Amino acid sequence: MPLQRHRTKLSALLILAPVAWCSCEQPPVVESGADGAFTIRTTEILDRCVDAYATARTLTATGVLRDYRTENRRIVPIRWDLARPGRCRLQIDMDAAIVIGDAWWIYDAESGQYKKRKSFTRTPMETAGYLLSRGVSFLTPAVFARGEAAFGKSRARGYVDWKLLGVAWMYERPCYVLTKSATGKATTSILRVWIDQDSYLVRGWDVVEPGDDGREQTILACMYHELTVNAGQGPATYELTAPTALGKPPEPRATGGKEPPR
Repeated sequence: MPLQRHRTKLSALLILAPVAWCSCEQPPVVESGADGAFTIRTTEILDRCVDAYATARTLTATGVLRDYRTENRRIVPIRWDLARPGRCRLQIDMDAAIVIGDAWWIYDAESGQYKKRKSFTRTPMETAGYLLSRGVSFLTPAVFARGEAAFGKSRARGYVDWKLLGVAWMYERPCYVLTKSATGKATTSILRVWIDQDSYLVRGWDVVEPGDDGREQTILACMYHELTVNAGQGPATYELTAPTALGKPPEPRATGGKEPPR
């Protein structure tokens, strides 16, 4: 599956962008409802999400990234540490990047040192994530840094093409599931975003498209089992220290019990 093809699609989906399920895993069950079944609107959910990130002085998100864009499928742990103003530490498996203002560094495993990179965009946190992940645009740093613009909100039309699909459990947390579609030359990709019903933080997202057999297949996904806001971050968080192995996260799954509230 050509990488360039999916880079274009993800840009069309978000203006920023986004793990997948292997054959032995199943994505969380989404309970959908008829029109009017939900007491909250898509616009309200996204506005609350934007507000939750706007009031966050610090944010730590730990989870797993699944990248199925090529035959070399990749399932790796991921962790974001974000702080205002303009500080970011990203680790994907044993790769790492640190951003402080307009300056940023990427860890080189071969030399065991960080190498400074020249800033060439206005969104260095997102750029670092894009380069470290080989072309994935992440929602977490985008909403943290750019707010409603990360969801493509228009002054005239609001949150264009976003829809409330339903509700689901993610890591035993009740979430709203929102979707946005983008039609390419050959097929249509769908971005699904899980937003925690209590904190309104993004618990995870995936990108799916129809497979050759007509069933949906996930090409990218990123799910966070741990989200921490406004907690103390260690003094060494943004120092140029070598990354240490991230623990194996639990598998995201639908849980039993009552249906999440609507």
